[in-house]
Amino acid sequence: MDTTSETDENLVARARGGDMDSLDVLVRRHQSWVFNLALRMVWRRDVAEDATQEILIKAVTRLSTFAGQSAFRTWLYRIAVNHLLNVRKSEMEEKKMTFTDLGASLDGVKDEDLPDERTLPVETKLLVEEARLGCITAMLMCVERRDFRGTFENATAGKGG
Repeated sequence: MDTTSETDENLVARARGGDMDSLDVLVRRHQSWVFNLALRMVWRRDVAEDATQEILIKAVTRLSTFAGQSAFRTWLYRIAVNHLLNVRKSEMEEKKMTFTDLGASLDGVKDEDLPDERTLPVETKLLVEEARLGCITAMLMCVERRDFRGTFENATAGKGG
């Protein structure tokens, strides 16, 4: 049976019934999309590759929880974003990043056209805003915590704070 033209919802139903071909098609259909999302959020290819595997494993093992109240990709997007926020937080807390590191990481990302809006689970402007906030977060992570403390102490000196 040719499952490549099936809807995600039909593939989910078949996969829940034990059809491994349907599960394979479903995972392969969304794998590059998940990877691109991961790369945009964590900035490093190796971390994005690992995160993509972890996200797809989560999706497969939680497939029974997909209620069909939204599109499959919307459901997968929530799993991916929640996972990636945790990865990004722990990655940034474990590693001290310098502005040089950040610049090198950004230089390593290929320039690509924006995807067709009809294929996205959210509006392009939301993805652009997410990328902008990610860049701001990365820049803030390059600043030493002690730099913030000194700035805060200077700003509140003599103000009863």
